[in-house]
Amino acid sequence: MRKSPMTKSTNENNPGSANGSYFKFAKNCADAAGEDLSEFFEFYGFFRPRQNFKVGDYTNSYFNITQADIDACKAYMSKYPKAHPGLIFIDERIRKSPANYPGMSAGAMRLGTSPDATPGVASEVGNVGMYSDFRTDLPVKPYSCTVAPSGRVTVKQDGNGAVGFKVYDLQDKLVYVANTWTFNLPSTVLKNGYRIVAAYGNGTQTTLYDSTNPTGINTVEVNAATTTPKVYDLDGRRNNSDVHGVKIVDGKVVLR
Repeated sequence: MRKSPMTKSTNENNPGSANGSYFKFAKNCADAAGEDLSEFFEFYGFFRPRQNFKVGDYTNSYFNITQADIDACKAYMSKYPKAHPGLIFIDERIRKSPANYPGMSAGAMRLGTSPDATPGVASEVGNVGMYSDFRTDLPVKPYSCTVAPSGRVTVKQDGNGAVGFKVYDLQDKLVYVANTWTFNLPSTVLKNGYRIVAAYGNGTQTTLYDSTNPTGINTVEVNAATTTPKVYDLDGRRNNSDVHGVKIVDGKVVLR
């Protein structure tokens, strides 16, 4: 950033380009991590076209974001491997943890970051996503879940290792996230179709529920002779059945 600092316009009538500010920051983050962080920045609203977007950070600055800028930024990041699927869920408040830093007495616990974010209180901070659960040595077991007609999702605590739950539309775009065992899907998501994915602390993710196959990919038995199989890769993404490798085919792990 020091070699090539961000540029910005403070002139509301002459906004700058996101390529010199927002997207330069995003690309530098991807370079530093050596990972494709596009989903992370998508989630935090970076990849939305804007006209004369105002940012008040010590001083007001203005810039435009075009779809071409967005596509170019995503293309730049795509040269790196995908980032940890649970990156957006990392949190230090899910469980109480020791305040083992200078100035704190023995046995003291870390304080909440705000009055309504009390560590260990699930109704305020959620159930999963504790930073200490982001480890490759923790065992992972897929979860089962149910979705009520109202859109109420209940993830059964019969699995292990989840740090968050993500909802994708049928075009594989992230449209909703949750770090709780129960959550409500927006009506637009219910209407357009979706799949629910569990992100695990070891860097993998699996599909728990597919609205086009409501019985769930973990339990349904399909007659391959009469039905086109549903194929996913180990990250929970839909895949072509002709692609070789380790796949989840109709709820079963298959090596092709």
